[in-house]
Amino acid sequence: MFDGVRFQIQADGQLQSSHVHGLWADKNGDLWMGFSVGGVSVIRGGHVTNYLGGGLPPGTAFGLARTPDGTLWVATTLGLARLTNGVWRTLGADWGVQGIHPTEMHLAADGTLWVHDGEHSYRLTPKSSRFETLDAASYSRQGLGVPLPVPPLGMPGDTEQMVDSSGAIWQGSNAGLTRYRWPGLPSKSDPPDRETIN
Repeated sequence: MFDGVRFQIQADGQLQSSHVHGLWADKNGDLWMGFSVGGVSVIRGGHVTNYLGGGLPPGTAFGLARTPDGTLWVATTLGLARLTNGVWRTLGADWGVQGIHPTEMHLAADGTLWVHDGEHSYRLTPKSSRFETLDAASYSRQGLGVPLPVPPLGMPGDTEQMVDSSGAIWQGSNAGLTRYRWPGLPSKSDPPDRETIN
């Protein structure tokens, strides 16, 4: 259990895997986990509930997020699903995401859910009932707020992009990890400092 400060582990041996790939902490203390081997688990009040198969798409469950309407979403390498009344449902053509293979998912501060699959970006605003398909760069530019001097996701070998609390942008790729930051600069339209770790 997580009280916002400390973890009290009461789930030893109950999780479906020890290879956790995605996490989401709910405000009520529930901790949701996605696994490299697929499936989702939640620790609630010290008890574990495992979800595998059913309406969950197969593949690594790397992204979890809860939108402002209370819906929990999961992105796997082979699709998207949402939890409705305790049942996972894989999304299809009626949601505008038939056959996609997500690589990233991000919940923006305005409640918009963003998904990236390497070729396209998909956006679900709080008032929408279907994802809108956009170009690949939209995930970085609009979803994450990555400014123009930083290359968007979509280059060969790119793996992930995120913005940290200082406003620095981190880009993962097959070549290593790159941080873009603007120390002392008045605007992110100025060229950033770039540091690469490999």
